[in-house]
Amino acid sequence: NKTGVKKGVVGIGYYVEGERLNELKDYMKEEISLKLSSIKNDRKFLIEKINSSTITNTVFYETINNNGVIEYSFQMNRDINILGRKSSTEFILYFIITFCIFILIVFIFLKKTVYERVEILTKKVKEIRARHGENIQIEFSGNDELSELKNEINSFIEKLAVAHEKLKAREEKYRALYNESAALHIIVNEKYEIVDMNNAVLKLIEVNRENILGKRISEIVHKDDLENLLRFID
Repeated sequence: NKTGVKKGVVGIGYYVEGERLNELKDYMKEEISLKLSSIKNDRKFLIEKINSSTITNTVFYETINNNGVIEYSFQMNRDINILGRKSSTEFILYFIITFCIFILIVFIFLKKTVYERVEILTKKVKEIRARHGENIQIEFSGNDELSELKNEINSFIEKLAVAHEKLKAREEKYRALYNESAALHIIVNEKYEIVDMNNAVLKLIEVNRENILGKRISEIVHKDDLENLLRFID
């Protein structure tokens, strides 16, 4: 009648052994053990470790007539161990994925902010070297050390271009004076090869400039004067 003080639980069932126990094992698909012992045990249950992933639980039931103790044992997985290994695996997996994502983000960031601008800078510097004297400006956005370097290079190139134009104008002026001078001007290198000559010389020896450049000075100077001339050049 659900009255009185609750003092425990009475379990009523069959004690099985032998073939019936094996049938029970097959049915439950668990490694279980059931035996009747005459040894009194103050414990209600016992947990023993089999290996890193399995434990054996043993529950002790005293019979109502106190003629023995039923020991019911069954194996089970160590849930905390499995959970720990699962958590460790998940953590390592998440860490690897997070690390890969982080590396990808860093790579994209560096590619956009550093690598692409360095590439532009390198190409422009090569172009500036190939097209010496032209005012070629480097253009990319940003506000960091690379941008400062770009501004310094642009400023330097701009000044070089101005200096180049002045030098070019000066060269043209002096070349005009050189070509139109009445004096004979012949430029030779260390091998006594003719590098250039002015119009006065060309008129005197009656040759075209293209036909005489690269020839040795000995080919246009009289042999009687050659020794003194070479000594003078040296």
